[in-house]
Amino acid sequence: MTHTYDHMRRATRQLLTLASFAAMIVARPLTAQDWLRDVRVEQLENGLTVLLAPDARVPHASVELWLPTGTREDPPGRRGLSHLFEHVMAGAPLAVDTAGVRMARPRFADSNAQVRLDYARYFVLTDPGAIDATLAMNAARLRIDQAYITDSVLAINRQIVLNELRNGQTGATQTTAPLARVFATDHPYALPPESEGSLAAVDASMLRAFLRARTAPAGALLVIVGRFDPARVAQRVRVHFAALPAGTPPAAVRVRVAPSPARLERHVLSAAGDAPRYARRFALPPLGDVALEEAELVLRWAAARVARDAGGDVAWSVERTPGALGSTLTLSASLPQRGDVRRLADTVDAFLLRVANGTAGAGGVAQARSAAERALWAGTDRMGFIDSRAEQLAEGLVLAGDARWIATRLRQYREAQPAALARVAAEWLAGRGVEVLVPAAPPRAVQAAQGPAPIALTPSPAVAMDATADATVDTTVLGLRVVLAPLRHVPMIRASLVQGTAVESDTLAPDAFGRWLAARPPRPRRSTVLMLTGNCARADVLPRVASVVAAWPMGDAAPLQPMPPLTPGDSTHSEPGRAQVRLVAEWMVTVQEAQQQVAAELAARQLWQALNLELRTRRGWSYGASFTVDGRAGTAVIRVAAEVQPDKAVDAAAVLRETVARFADGHLAVPAIETLRETLLQAALRDGSTLTGRERQLRADISAGRTARFRDACLAAVSALGPTDIAAARAMLAPPQLRLTIVGDPAVLAKFR
Repeated sequence: MTHTYDHMRRATRQLLTLASFAAMIVARPLTAQDWLRDVRVEQLENGLTVLLAPDARVPHASVELWLPTGTREDPPGRRGLSHLFEHVMAGAPLAVDTAGVRMARPRFADSNAQVRLDYARYFVLTDPGAIDATLAMNAARLRIDQAYITDSVLAINRQIVLNELRNGQTGATQTTAPLARVFATDHPYALPPESEGSLAAVDASMLRAFLRARTAPAGALLVIVGRFDPARVAQRVRVHFAALPAGTPPAAVRVRVAPSPARLERHVLSAAGDAPRYARRFALPPLGDVALEEAELVLRWAAARVARDAGGDVAWSVERTPGALGSTLTLSASLPQRGDVRRLADTVDAFLLRVANGTAGAGGVAQARSAAERALWAGTDRMGFIDSRAEQLAEGLVLAGDARWIATRLRQYREAQPAALARVAAEWLAGRGVEVLVPAAPPRAVQAAQGPAPIALTPSPAVAMDATADATVDTTVLGLRVVLAPLRHVPMIRASLVQGTAVESDTLAPDAFGRWLAARPPRPRRSTVLMLTGNCARADVLPRVASVVAAWPMGDAAPLQPMPPLTPGDSTHSEPGRAQVRLVAEWMVTVQEAQQQVAAELAARQLWQALNLELRTRRGWSYGASFTVDGRAGTAVIRVAAEVQPDKAVDAAAVLRETVARFADGHLAVPAIETLRETLLQAALRDGSTLTGRERQLRADISAGRTARFRDACLAAVSALGPTDIAAARAMLAPPQLRLTIVGDPAVLAKFR
């Protein structure tokens, strides 16, 4: 099955709108958002493709530069060159108005980079007033001086990539089969996994050659999605990009290669950890092929049916990685300790065979369509990095030659019939793919086969926490607490019933909420909270709630559950076979007022940034750090974690303790108050602007005994941030209160005793 086309040339000569798509589905519960009507694609004279999708209702804009430096460009024996290049480019010094970038950076809510099969993407989520800085930075990325790529720069980035590689050798990521096993050996995506040897074979001259050949405007895509003025941004795009020389674009991919389905391969791996894991990966046609969409429906149906038949608490996920020359589709699950991963694998294969021969029944097609639609729309809810609006629109343009691919997918979901699903199961899924099984206990033997322009900063627009004019509602209906957080820029509702620490959640079309609630078993009203985020209105929801919960028992109000105590000191946790050591620093603090919550988040963020600088950037010992602030009943645990190389674990722990002490005693400098204030503001708006993010905030506030307007108080506290808040943050991380847990292989942990 092959298709011939010139996808970029055909796509970039059009001014694309999606008004016809919006009209097509206006009568359906899941309707197109307004921003889809204004999507357009243009091309500058130097060949740079620009995709714009404005939406004034969201708090941020997502700005991305996509380059044709995907992993399929790796030369034989040099697997990982594109990955190294992505890291080098992300950290390269940029010839821009540095004062302008310095002032704009606190307005960046997030930034990241990623390399995939066909492209690499460089991403910034920003306050709309700082978009010009992101444009200047991306333009500078297309004119980086190749002399920057030296042996020392390569060595630092190689160590970071090696840490990522080692980190991926444990946990759920081990269940991903190498592409060399999924695709046939003659396919461009038949890539062996990265290894220390293949990364060591890459030298600086190769990266410099990659830079010269792959970073021309004529082969690049600039994506801007979210809150911005299209006319002004288009003008600033020309200011920063129009004068760049076109360069030589990479050769167009004219043949879409459909991989040949291979017979099922099953591999049993040895891994540390308590939970058995299962994954099955399939090679499918390229993005844009109907079979790819229908295969996703089959797997979503299979996930629900197999979970039911397996008779256990099986957490399933269906993930698709699209490509221009083929795609992968992965079905994966984590089982409870008692689960039998081999029996589960047999159950999956038997179900797919029943679909293929027509004996599985047709009852799951509607549910599969609904699940796939919700998954698609959930991506358009996000302005962030992974599974975001920008990614979905740009993938359609880059990989299928059509920015209207969301409409195509929805239509294919709705038109799919059981007979079509059976054909797909027989052709692509049943009896095929690569399975990786990770039992709870390691098996006895492993069975496996192989010139800057000035940056223009504009005032930040006033944006509420809910990113909508509607206020959050916190009320009671017949004794049941109901919290509504409207997010009108998404077409769905996220519904959650919270009773103590038990939570039942689902993502629904707005008109399905009443049926969902009526199908839930009765709960004691006084000890239950109903949370709704998304496209919901008080006048529509509250009468439906009253009609359902009137039959529920009143019950007694449940007391707040305190967090378990946290004992300061050092401890170790053994995970045999763990490739890296995980350092986990924790503090239990009092958080009852908004100012205390802000101080806790400020403390966690500053320590996280300091550890990333010390362990990842300067020393190259760590894959990266992360932080959380989890609260309940007036207390919270600040948690900062870092994955580090085993041979540097003792030294890294010492650096962590020293960094904590320097922050607590005031010797570790922090940014200016204005910078901290803007950084915390952008993070708060980002975290509260999506369905899952707002639900997570509301759940945390409810479990801590707060009102649903607590985040508004936090925004006010951020606006009034001052020296006393910094002093409070430092006091929270006083070293005597620190609990440090070192997680790793027993041989490494012995060095800490």
